Parts: sequence; C-alpha cells; structure tokens
Amino acid sequence: MKVKKAELQSLKKIQQMIGGKLEEENVIFNDERSVVGLNLYNKQITDLSPLKESKILTHIYLRINQITDLSPLKELKNLTHIDLTSNQITDLSPLKELKNLTHIELSSNQISDLSPLKELKNLTQINLIDNNIKKLPKEILDLNLKVKWSRAIYSSNGDRVPGIFLFDNPLENPPIEVIKQGNKAIKTYFESLEEKENPLNEIKVLLVGDGGAGKTSLIKKLLGSKFDPHESKTDGIAIRDWPISIDGKEINVHFWDFGGQEIMHSTHQFFLSKRSLYILVLDDRKEENEEYWLKMIECFGGTSPILIALNKMDENPSFDVNRKSLRNKYKGIKDFALISCKTNQGIDVLIEQLKQHILDVEIIQTTWPEKWFKVKQELEKMKKNYISFDDFQHICQQHDIKDSSHQDVLLEFLHDLGVVVHFSDIELFDTSVLNPEWVTHAVYKIINSDQMAETKGLLYLDDLSQILTEAICPRHKHQFIVSLMEKFELCYKIDSKAALLPDLLGKQEPEFDFNEDASLQFILDYDFMPKSIMPQFIVKMHHDIQNKSLQWRTGVVLANESFGATAVIKADMKDEKVYIYITGKQKRDYLAIIRDTFNKVHEKFEKIIITELIPLPWFENFTVEYIELIGHEMENKKEIFVGKIRQTFDVQFLLNRIESKKAALKKIRSMTDFMK
Repeated sequence: MKVKKAELQSLKKIQQMIGGKLEEENVIFNDERSVVGLNLYNKQITDLSPLKESKILTHIYLRINQITDLSPLKELKNLTHIDLTSNQITDLSPLKELKNLTHIELSSNQISDLSPLKELKNLTQINLIDNNIKKLPKEILDLNLKVKWSRAIYSSNGDRVPGIFLFDNPLENPPIEVIKQGNKAIKTYFESLEEKENPLNEIKVLLVGDGGAGKTSLIKKLLGSKFDPHESKTDGIAIRDWPISIDGKEINVHFWDFGGQEIMHSTHQFFLSKRSLYILVLDDRKEENEEYWLKMIECFGGTSPILIALNKMDENPSFDVNRKSLRNKYKGIKDFALISCKTNQGIDVLIEQLKQHILDVEIIQTTWPEKWFKVKQELEKMKKNYISFDDFQHICQQHDIKDSSHQDVLLEFLHDLGVVVHFSDIELFDTSVLNPEWVTHAVYKIINSDQMAETKGLLYLDDLSQILTEAICPRHKHQFIVSLMEKFELCYKIDSKAALLPDLLGKQEPEFDFNEDASLQFILDYDFMPKSIMPQFIVKMHHDIQNKSLQWRTGVVLANESFGATAVIKADMKDEKVYIYITGKQKRDYLAIIRDTFNKVHEKFEKIIITELIPLPWFENFTVEYIELIGHEMENKKEIFVGKIRQTFDVQFLLNRIESKKAALKKIRSMTDFMK
C-alpha cells in the first residue's frame, strides 16, 4: 500500500491502535494518494488517541468497537462522515466544533444528551437508533432536519434518507406518540409545555393468554371483586380502570382484557400497544402456547415489561414453566407469579410485582400540558361512544386549545394512548372520535357472530342489523364500522352490499389447475408468523383475485392481466412459511409486486425475522438464501457451492430467475452503503 512519506508516522500509530497491519480495504485515499478515510470495522479499538493528529481525515468508519471517549476527534475539523455504530459512547460534546459534519452514525450506543449536535448546521443525517435518549432538546429542530421514528435510513434505491432517526429510544419528552407525528407536532408539543405541565401517571396493562386461562377473573381479583367459577369468556376486549398509589404517586391503570379465542387473535394486534405493561396468564392446559403469546407481545409491544401469571395453582400445584429459558429468550419478562383466582394464592405477590414494574414504563413520566389533561378528562367523563371532529374541536377551544395544529397533535396522541380511536381519512361519517371499547365491541361482535361462521367470512351489509343491536351500534353507523374494519385491513369490499373477512374464510384449499413444477418459486421463512399475515396480504391484493372462490384462510390465487401472470400464494402456519408460485409472461415483475406487498405487511410487525429463500432447480426441497446470493454477487463470486447437496450453482442464473439484474444491483447498492 503506497502512501505519502509524511503520513507514514500517522499510519504506524493507527496500526498500533488496531494491533495489526492496515490493509488497502481499511484506507480511503484522495486523488493525491493522501489518506482521507479509515474503515476500521470490528477491530477491538478502545482508544482513539492515535487519530488526533490525522487532521486531513474526512471519513472515519469505526463500527463495532469498544470506544467510549471521542475527545481525540475534536480537532479533526475536516471530518464530514463519522460512523460509530455499536460502541459504548455516552458523551457527544467532543463533536460540537466539527462544523463540516454531514453524516453521523451513532446507533446502538448509550447516548442520552443530543445538545452538543445542535450547532452542526451542515448535518443531513443523524442516526441515533437504539440509544438511551429520554429528552429531545428543543433546539435540535433548528437543524431543519425531519425527526423520524423509523429504521429506514436508506431509500429503496439505496440513497441515504435525510433526517434525525430516533427509533428504539425510551423517549419521554416529547413522547414517542408525538415524535411519530413529525416536526410540526414536536414543535406544537414544546409550545404547549411553555405553560403548566404535569406527569401523565397513566398506563395500559394488557392481559393476554388463551381463552379460559383466567384473565377476566384475575382483573376482578385485582379490583377486589369475588371469584366467579362460571365467569363467561370475553368476546373481544374489555377495559377496566384501577386507581392505585405507588410510592406516593396516584397512578391510573387501564386494564385491557383480551379474549383468548383463536378467531380473535388477528384483530387483537390493532390494540396491542408499546410502552405498556403485559400480563401473560397461563394455565396448565396449553403449555405450548406460552411462546406464541410472548412472540405476539414482542411483535406488537416492543420493549414493554412482561409479568407471567401461572394461574389455577389450586387445581395443579405442580404447574410451572422453564423460567430461566424463557427469561433468556424474551428479555421483556420481569417476573413470574404462581396464583389462584379461586383461593387468592399469589394475588398479593402479583400486585407488588405490578407496582414495582409499572414505574419502569417511561410513559408514566411523560409530561402533559395541563390543558391537554382537561380535554382528556372531559372526553372520559362524557361516556359517549362517539363524537364528531367538530365536537372535539369545540371541547379543545373551551380549554383554550385554539390552534388547530395543537388540536390535531392532541387527538393523535390520545389515539396512540388508546384513550380514543381516530382516523382522519374516514371523517366523512362524522364519527371521528370514538370510545375504543365501543369500537372493539362492535368489531368483535361481527367477527364472533353465527352469521359470519355460516358464510365463512362473507359479510352482507344488510345482515349487520341482526348482528349489531341498536344498543351496540345504531344502524346509521354500520357503514362506518365496516370502513373502520377496512382501515384495519380486516376486510375488503366486494361491492356496495358485501365485504369479505379473509381471516374467517374456510380452511380447505379448493381444487384448481396450476402447474407448480413450471412456475417461478419463492419462499418466505418466518421465525414467528403472526396469524394476520395472510389475511392482510389478501386484503391488500384483493384487486387481483379474479375468482372469488379461489381464496381460503391461508392462501389465494391471484391473476394480473398487465403482467400476464398467475400466482398461487400459500401459508403453512405450522412450518411458518409462505410459498409463492408464479406462471405466465412477466413472472419476475409480478413477484416484485408480491414481495413488495408482503414487505408492507411486515412493516407492522417488530422483531420478526423473515428469510427469503430461492428453491434450487432440479433439487426438490432444497433452497438457498436470497441474501447469500446477493452477498456472492457483491464479492464478484460467480458460483455458490451448496454443501448439503454438494453442488455448485451459477449465482447470476439463480438471481435472474426471480428478479431483473437492475433490481439485484439496487439491492447490492443499498447493502454496500449499509456495510460502509
């Protein structure tokens, strides 16, 4: 590696820092062969002192090291790009004078204070995903960058997306619900805090588990009611409040009791929330289901703490689970309680566990403007199932919230907290602000009805008056409930008189002609496959269902005239795989649409891992990972050896079977940028 003589001493120090020789791939040169960048990925670096004289550096990539102190960088005024992902950094103050910085990658560190970055006006992207940021300084908005609650730091064509990325931080002020709404909402929140504010002191506690496990009985016990051995099952969701004093703080706990019957699991996801506390109630009848529920909580509850209540200990005192194994696998588990709602065994223990871990949920400490509290309290006192958006605005104005942007932010916040349900794009029904218990009761009443069981998911709108009594939902609101179900992607309209709920379709796959052997094939392999994956995919792709009889609960036949292609998509829930088969003229183009649609479905699920697999030609039941082929292509490796069948395959041949060269190059470009 040839370098300028003047830089030899500096490079020797860097080699000492990494404890080895610098390779060509570790160094970025300018046109004069001066070293302007370093790529020192995973070199066990702890001390950056050898860099402090390297003032010509513009780029440093130091991912996955053990760096804690950034002080040696403070004089490197030419730096434009810094990547310090996955280190142990807490203090950003050494960066505050580096005015030329345009990109900073700081994900997976221990940063809590962003204020040192507020004067770095040339920044276009700041990646702070997975840190310890609780408070966003108001001045950070002066950088004129969009604040984003997202992982997507690259666009679909591989370009960096401008913005400040804060995903997976324990934000309290502004709360995550406001961060998600963007800069305008954040600014509104800060303006509102200029007046009197109070901590929220409220939390959702969600009880999940199989039907009959004892969730409703447990809530009654926590609220001081008597045990009922004939307790009826919960059809949908029941909400109960529990005021409790913890360490001198008055906390209002909202219990959400989720019905455990399988038919309702797909719908539950729309009401499972992050920044809450979960109680998983188990009994000894279905021990294998414990991990199903824990994975559901991981998907939809984020990092929310979990308590596991082992119920009915009076019936089976030996009932237990492998606690150590579950704790190691699911980091959200905080404690276990052996309980009996019948005998009161362990109820006091569970209450103490609740008190201990409720205060760990950051939303408790979120501060609210006092005006917002007054609006929230008035909505809760009204006891109405729904009001119009105009009525909501009037309530806001009564409490001196007159700015429409402030009203919008508050309404979205209340929606995210589960206080109300609101969707701005269905306001035309004049039913904009809803009691969530009313909404869930109506939706679950439809799902659990005898009519829906008989028609296998076909909902005739005229039948709603038989399913929903006037007391549950007046006739003039039926169309609104159906539109809400469309919004949740629970159903799609067939025509003006009927809708279909794919999750209630028959389980039997119909007979049809299709040559799988001659098809393009692709597989999605899930580490955990939520039951709603296929129903939501069917809803999104329903315009391509040419024959309404060719859809079933776990599959569908699609046809697209533009591509001259037919696709069969089948889910195997036991193996947690989706199988895609496509025939016709533009198979690859249609596969791109189908993959993109699945990706949009997957966006709603956190922490699920999907592996894309390509079946190998001539070797039935053998596959290769799509990402492996892309990796080979990035390294210009023409062939891939599959050891389990001792065969070599041409990489381009396999990739060209499923996507165009242009699409593969786009993927390679985005991965190359990510690995820098």
